[in-house]
Amino acid sequence: MLKALHLKTYLTALILSVLLVSSPALSKTSDELAQGKITPMAVAKVLQDLNLSYQSKFDKDNNPRMIVTNNSLPSEQFEIYFFDCINEIECQSITLWSWYKPLIGINYARSNIWNRKNRFLKSYLDGDFNPVLEMDIQSFGGIGPVNLKTLITAYVSAIPVYADYMKVNSLE
Repeated sequence: MLKALHLKTYLTALILSVLLVSSPALSKTSDELAQGKITPMAVAKVLQDLNLSYQSKFDKDNNPRMIVTNNSLPSEQFEIYFFDCINEIECQSITLWSWYKPLIGINYARSNIWNRKNRFLKSYLDGDFNPVLEMDIQSFGGIGPVNLKTLITAYVSAIPVYADYMKVNSLE
């Protein structure tokens, strides 16, 4: 009976410790995420980990905005827009946005084919018929640093694939 009680206590303590250690709320640091929201500091860390340089700015609504200045990517421009921000640092969502100069004329059908094959990445043509690639990342309910890094990395990895698909002037 005493052995069973010790085992039950041990298992309960083990389960509680696993739950506490793996709790998303406890694994976040204030430097990376503020209450599960996306912060410019967290995005900057991901960009630095990917060896991408950037400039930080603010838009007309005083929301943060980052312009990726690394010219090793085949996009003409790559920006990150922050939305629904509190105190200019705790944001509910971001949009990763880049545009490209095609070598040949691109039509809507080509962009639509991309959209059918790529669930999380949105393609469209801007007013000048230049291809644009976007990805929205939401933090409603919270987002962890690993998930944020995975999503941004997926977008950056898709840039050369999209550029090749849209037949743009690559910087090779």
